[in-house]
Amino acid sequence: MFKKAIMSIFMLLYLYTLIFDIFLNEKIRIPTPLIFGLPLIVLFWQKGQQRIDHLKEAIFLLGAIFLYYAVALQDLESFFVNSIIIFVCLLYFNFFIGADKQRFKTSVILF
Repeated sequence: MFKKAIMSIFMLLYLYTLIFDIFLNEKIRIPTPLIFGLPLIVLFWQKGQQRIDHLKEAIFLLGAIFLYYAVALQDLESFFVNSIIIFVCLLYFNFFIGADKQRFKTSVILF
């Protein structure tokens, strides 16, 4: 019960930072997707997931983001922000959600 409550709180906080586009807060200068997303991935790892699915698509997307933000707009800060968010989302859906339909439904409901 306690483990499920902690998992739900971290899910709520992680999805909250994505919904309202919160990247840094005033007190801690660490990106909030890392603060709330990585504990979900590390503590509640989906059993059986050993590799990253959709890695080619993620590399293509990061390349497109690089070309748009870094080359076209010359805005490296936005490139790094979006890269961190996409990378943590990739890890979240690959290693935390995995093939568990209950976690996916809970994530959709919280979103």
